[in-house]
Amino acid sequence: GQFPAVVLRPAVFSLLLLLSSLLLPSGLNPSIAMAMQALAAAVTLVVAALMLHALLPEAARTALPAAHTKAWLRSALPMALTEGMRMLHGNVSILLLGVLSTSVVVGVFRAATSMGLLLAMPVSLLHVVASPVISRLYALGDQHRLQRMLSWVAVATVLGVTIVTLPFLLMGARILG
Repeated sequence: GQFPAVVLRPAVFSLLLLLSSLLLPSGLNPSIAMAMQALAAAVTLVVAALMLHALLPEAARTALPAAHTKAWLRSALPMALTEGMRMLHGNVSILLLGVLSTSVVVGVFRAATSMGLLLAMPVSLLHVVASPVISRLYALGDQHRLQRMLSWVAVATVLGVTIVTLPFLLMGARILG
């Protein structure tokens, strides 16, 4: 269920950025990057809708909609405030740095924090995929398979982070430029 948001959208966005930076003669600029982000979100929406349609039981497709508009609206405000605070929390360092420093420093800091998030992506993906299996093996008391699973997760983590880091080690100036 988390595949479209956790894996697909960042992967499509990264691929589109790579293609546009290699194929466009003028190079990459913020407008193109925002367009690529919107395109990646649209592709993700289509894939998520297709996945939902394929997995939705027939009873859910034919069920009559239940509208509880007042209750939904009452719950929407706290959820919107929570999401707003999450977004603010994720960008407060950039906003604070923008007040205290120049836009060039903010841009470099933003690129560095984004690269840090990108490099952590394999760890996040493995966590999403492996956590339920690890929990199940632990609950079953299957220490042998749990140990083997954790070993593979550790190897996959190192390989994943290395693979994501390698382009920055080889062509970091060009990519970040």
